[in-house]
Amino acid sequence: VSPVAGILLAKNNSNFPKLGTFVNKGMVLLNISPSADASSNIQKIKSDYLLAKSEYDRVQNLLERKAAPQKRLDEARFDFESKQASYNSLMDQIQFTENGYSIVSPIDGYVENITVNLGSQISSGQELITIINPSRLILKTNVPAGKFEDANNSKDASFKIEGYEKELRISGLNGRKISVSSSLNTENRTLPVYFEFANAQNKIKVGMYAEVFIKTGEKRMCLSIPESAIIGEDGMHTVYVQVEGEAFEKRILKTGIADGGFIQVLEGLKEGDRVVTKGAYQVRLAALSPESAIGQGHVH
Repeated sequence: VSPVAGILLAKNNSNFPKLGTFVNKGMVLLNISPSADASSNIQKIKSDYLLAKSEYDRVQNLLERKAAPQKRLDEARFDFESKQASYNSLMDQIQFTENGYSIVSPIDGYVENITVNLGSQISSGQELITIINPSRLILKTNVPAGKFEDANNSKDASFKIEGYEKELRISGLNGRKISVSSSLNTENRTLPVYFEFANAQNKIKVGMYAEVFIKTGEKRMCLSIPESAIIGEDGMHTVYVQVEGEAFEKRILKTGIADGGFIQVLEGLKEGDRVVTKGAYQVRLAALSPESAIGQGHVH
């Protein structure tokens, strides 16, 4: 994405990138001859960052003297971190040259898409080149506006992606939270939160959808069972409960959040139910077999 407006002059772009080319982090991709207001836009991003930092430091000092509430510090920190992320992102993307600005690759990766041509007029914020590094991916999740504070304070998250039964944890994938967006999506009243993680053997593909659970640090008592007890049937979560002896009953569950190998049960079980946590799939197969005693009425 271009942080400045300008034009791509052919004489300044003799090494225009090609699709499929591997580029290194910091490598110059494009050279932009800036428009008149480009410098002022860059200066504004820098000024906003410095002002937010100054305000954050000021509120920290006030809090130490008990002259400001913790909430005010949280707000100042959020604003500072957002402005800092914007400024750092800008500095990672451009280099200042005698002819204007050079757009550099923020990561090692492959050129996936190019949306501009030599001679194109560029506007600030316009998408220029898509670079993908499949070894490290970014997870974007949209958090409801009412959960802004939880999103800002969160350090970790877990997620499930289509085609994978296993829940994955950001911290377990050598990942981290990158940033929380400084602006709200006005259409759906959500706040984008970004995490990055290592994609071992490139198993997860760019563009996959995920169900995300953000770790807030808040603890609640709830009914939960090991995820190993759950069998997926026709898109539903089912378990087998021992009702007596060798008699088992299939239950369809409504589940909630998952964490650490356990999943919350909202409906379908009560405390004290004896749930099959090992060998549940074998019980299901036995229930489907006409020769099985279980299949003759012991599973309902």
